[in-house]
Amino acid sequence: MVQDNTSISLYISIGGFIISCLGFLNTIRQSKYNRKIERLRTYDKIYFDVCDLLLFDYKIKSQKTYTSEDKDLEQAVNQFSQLHWLEQIYGPDGYEHIKFKNKSDQASFSKKVSEEYYKFQREKSLSLLGNQSPVMHTDNEEFNNRFQRVMTHIKENISLFSKPIRLEWEKTSLREPEEIRMEYIALERVNSHACEELEEKIDDPYLKIFLLKRQEHRLLNKQNTEKLLDTLFNLKWRLSKSLRKTKRKMSCKFKLHSED
Repeated sequence: MVQDNTSISLYISIGGFIISCLGFLNTIRQSKYNRKIERLRTYDKIYFDVCDLLLFDYKIKSQKTYTSEDKDLEQAVNQFSQLHWLEQIYGPDGYEHIKFKNKSDQASFSKKVSEEYYKFQREKSLSLLGNQSPVMHTDNEEFNNRFQRVMTHIKENISLFSKPIRLEWEKTSLREPEEIRMEYIALERVNSHACEELEEKIDDPYLKIFLLKRQEHRLLNKQNTEKLLDTLFNLKWRLSKSLRKTKRKMSCKFKLHSED
């Protein structure tokens, strides 16, 4: 009887211990979940500002219209840009603001309009690949207000951001935005006169913070199915890469043996 009571007490103790462990694990899980939600809210508050500021330079350049001293040509090129791509191939029927002496003059003008349009588009495409650093537009009042709001928000919630962002944040205390902006301008000025473009990388903690912030927000909002698909894709890519390497090594060995 005493032995039975001892066994029951032991089972109760083990059961209580297991329940305590499960409760502890659930507390840890809930704590992680709450922290994730808190991080998401922190990231959400500045996510759209970050995205808009990163695209600010792109939006300005992409909305730029063609300008020329010849106002008739300028108007024609800008009208040409509004046409459907099929209409651009065959050209417009005419230009209402211009009266041509004959069909030959109209054809010559249409050719010039097309050439100027595609030349302008090539130049615009190259300019769109330029700098998206937030330090480049702090002279714009609205932009600067949003930029300062983002930086203040990060400062006030720095513990909720990832280690890479915290490390870049430390660098911002040593480098002012204007200092980095002048480096970009100097590099652009040198490249405009150089025979070969210098691919010098400028240490820009502000740009890195914004890019990391956008990337991490996307990762935090990923569904489990998306994460699984990404993992499977990366696994497939690594396997195919290793198989290609193995196949290449085998073919090289085979060639060496055949030569011997």
